[in-house]
Amino acid sequence: MLKEGEIMQRLFVILSIFTILFGVAGHLYADLLGITGNYSRLVSFDPYSGTLLLEHTQLNPNEVFTGLTYDPNHNKLYALSQSENNLYSIDPNTLVVSLIGQLNIGGSQPWQDANALAYDSVTDTLYTLTVDWDWPSYTNNRSELSIINIDTAELTPIGVVAGLVGAISYNEQDGHLYGHVVYGWGSWDSPYKSYVIKIDPNDASAEVLFETPYQ
Repeated sequence: MLKEGEIMQRLFVILSIFTILFGVAGHLYADLLGITGNYSRLVSFDPYSGTLLLEHTQLNPNEVFTGLTYDPNHNKLYALSQSENNLYSIDPNTLVVSLIGQLNIGGSQPWQDANALAYDSVTDTLYTLTVDWDWPSYTNNRSELSIINIDTAELTPIGVVAGLVGAISYNEQDGHLYGHVVYGWGSWDSPYKSYVIKIDPNDASAEVLFETPYQ
């Protein structure tokens, strides 16, 4: 039987992968960029074959990362660790990793973590979701959408989304966030619902787009 921490780590390893454009030393790679689940390496890989192309830099190997996004306005990558709730910046040219700060999370549930990052370059806004695991029943899961101060890592809450949202991205064309709910409702030993949702970044109101047959 998996321990609590092991369950969380396995659930979120795959969610640390996001699609962005990554520039190194003036060159732009249209690859997938992600953070590996083992030793937390920043890597790029082919989006069609999954072949690892480059290993860029080493993040803190003791932390499991669940968020990664690119800020073109300041030419920075932001990386977010799970249970430590640390926000890092990465210079895409020098690959220098800097700790911005620890997110000020204080939830009502006994098990709460930072999860997912998305950046809106139009309004210069960095979003995250902090998830409340309703342990041990997992019947009342929720995620709180917040804005992160990119200089201090301070959180400004916006609103709550039902379920555990494992990944988000920002769509500049319609000004909305899109997320994947990995656990919607149900008890620990019964089937779960997972689905893709559209989130209004102004009040965190969410619309279910479609259900997915996987978690």
